[in-house]
Amino acid sequence: MADPMPEILVCDDDEDDLMLLQDAFEETELFPRPKLRCFQSGNALLTHLQGEDASRVAVILLDLNMPGLDGREVLRALRARPDVTPVVIFTTSQSPDDVSGAYQDGANSFIRKPASFESLVDVLRSLGAYWSDIVTVPAKVGRS
Repeated sequence: MADPMPEILVCDDDEDDLMLLQDAFEETELFPRPKLRCFQSGNALLTHLQGEDASRVAVILLDLNMPGLDGREVLRALRARPDVTPVVIFTTSQSPDDVSGAYQDGANSFIRKPASFESLVDVLRSLGAYWSDIVTVPAKVGRS
């Protein structure tokens, strides 16, 4: 039986950023192409993951500054779960406190959102190559 298509989950409250990210993701030509799922709130992401097979999730891109449950709280909730899905903070924040706090709370990477579309495509290509081709992550429950 073939492995299900990997998913990249994105949590960002800014609809324009999500649309730009989806367009840039299409330009990356990653293969095999992961499925991109977008959520506009931390609660929506966590609710989705409650019923989701976490073994299909390759990486989560998480904004920090969102209304309601912000990215910091979402990160802590994710790290309380038994799975070890990589979480990349993807934010406009340049605060050193946000960087150190994210790593202390269990983020795997901290990336500032690029200012241009071309840079965003480059970052997503690099991110895709890093998580799919370069690093080794622990086997996930449900994977053979």
